[in-house]
Amino acid sequence: MPEYLSPGVYVEEVPSANKPIAAVGTSTVAFVGLAEKGPVGEPVFIDSRTKFFETFGGYVSGAYLSYTVDLFFKNGGKRCYVVRSSAQGVPSHATLADTTPANALAVYALAPGVVGDSLSVEVIHETLPAFTLLVRKDGTEKERFEGLTMTPTENPVVEQQINGVSGYVRVIANPDGLSTYPGTPVQGTTSLDEGVDDDTVAALSASTVLQSGTTDILTVNAKSPGTWGNEIALQVVHEAGLDDFSLKVSVGGSVLETYTGMKRGASLPNQVEEKINSVSKLIDVAVVPGATLRPDAANASLKGGTNGIIGVVTGDFTGLIGLSAFDPIDDINIVAIPETADRAAVVAGLGYCEGRGDCFFVAHAVETADTAQEALAYKQATGSLYSGQAPFNSSFGALYAPWVVISDPLTKRGATVPPDGAIAGRYAATDIKRGVHKAAAGIDDGRIRGVMRLDGLFSHGEIEVLNPAHVNTLRHVEGVGDLIWGARTLSADPELRYVTTRRLLLFIEESIDQGTRWVVFEPNTPDLWRKIERNVKAFLRIVWRNGALFGAVEDEAFYVKCDAETNPPESIALGRVITEIGVAIVKPAEFVIFRISQGVETS
Repeated sequence: MPEYLSPGVYVEEVPSANKPIAAVGTSTVAFVGLAEKGPVGEPVFIDSRTKFFETFGGYVSGAYLSYTVDLFFKNGGKRCYVVRSSAQGVPSHATLADTTPANALAVYALAPGVVGDSLSVEVIHETLPAFTLLVRKDGTEKERFEGLTMTPTENPVVEQQINGVSGYVRVIANPDGLSTYPGTPVQGTTSLDEGVDDDTVAALSASTVLQSGTTDILTVNAKSPGTWGNEIALQVVHEAGLDDFSLKVSVGGSVLETYTGMKRGASLPNQVEEKINSVSKLIDVAVVPGATLRPDAANASLKGGTNGIIGVVTGDFTGLIGLSAFDPIDDINIVAIPETADRAAVVAGLGYCEGRGDCFFVAHAVETADTAQEALAYKQATGSLYSGQAPFNSSFGALYAPWVVISDPLTKRGATVPPDGAIAGRYAATDIKRGVHKAAAGIDDGRIRGVMRLDGLFSHGEIEVLNPAHVNTLRHVEGVGDLIWGARTLSADPELRYVTTRRLLLFIEESIDQGTRWVVFEPNTPDLWRKIERNVKAFLRIVWRNGALFGAVEDEAFYVKCDAETNPPESIALGRVITEIGVAIVKPAEFVIFRISQGVETS
């Protein structure tokens, strides 16, 4: 309470009991993929096609990110974050054979690159069919796994006990599909080898070193990894002063950047690095430690840049330089990995969105899934190709097929690409136009722009098979165009069947979460309960009036309960304040049925 010690008039501002809950955004997309240039493993905010191509370069053969982002903006998308991924090297590996002899156990170093070549494994026999596996680094034992068996099961014991536990290796049982038992692993020590370092397959920046005579003075790197940097040329020009020099940066014979007035001496690093690195869009420079001379007047070209596309694996898109790079970004609502249809990537994407609890994954089937049988096999994990895998089952994502054909600016011909960009764009556009409760599907909100045609055409009968199986199809309607013709999640739970249900729940939950953070550490009293109930009701009332909740009156659309019943003394003693919320979410009209009968005229 304020103190009043001197007579006078005091004006006080009294905080309002109403603390409106603001609606969070729902249409910001996160893309992971391969690019010509740009930072690797760092999320970059993109709000236009122009900014994307300035940051990440143009179209790249064998990569889908640029085509996906292009389709996103053509289909009404406004904002996205992009993470450029790349190959990260190949881990060292070895294959252990059984006594038949046939391959029985593949062992891989966890870390990519030749660093894993220092590892070795040894197999020691126990009572048949058990064995022990030792892991050594530079000859020193680091790990020991006892009681392992290779008896065929859906999840071999050897994989259960090592993978996720070992800090050095992972294993795959029976890489050739042969069982070791009743044979036993060969006894002895095997070294891991054939690791490939990042400089062989990863994305690298083109670079060169400028010299004075034979002394290295400046190391110059392209601003980001990629073959684009191999087009950069440099020219060092000595100016009038004995110490002065300038640096010209060219691409394709055109001088794009010029830096003048740099001097040799002890302050060379400050002059060069500060003047260039914070300004240049093409290069970064580093003065070789101890260098004080100016570089020779000469021309030089950057070289050695690689795109990091060859050797890329699923983990590059789902790991630290992939999905995990989005961890610090709170404002993402939709996630897509256009570069791969590997089911492991879909599982990782669904898991990532479910773990965050605030975003939704857009997945695509394999390119060959242009028939109902192939699309269904991919979703349900049936057939020999997906043996041992589980069907997709999550309300935090949706699956779409087939792929789409676009006009490729690289080849001037048609190219087949995943539909992720178009789907995410229609999600965003529909959210903005109608709201997150409206499905991005149908003749109006589901019409796809920027494509020549669909890569496959599902018949009405095939759609009748795929839709109940939660495979959302793209359909061509003559005279209308190419349409999104499905709005189901991958969940087996009937209550979370529709994309709009899950995405509206995410919207409501995130809005309430952000709008009630003021509650933390407030006195847990009936006065607080009334404030919470009043503010949440006010927010849900707006959601209902916008058409997202079902009901002719407010009480039919939602309820909010925060009182002594939801907050008994034992709950208050634990520092908890509990609010019950119920919402009647509208569902999309999938099946529009008109029952028509012939009336009989009566007099």
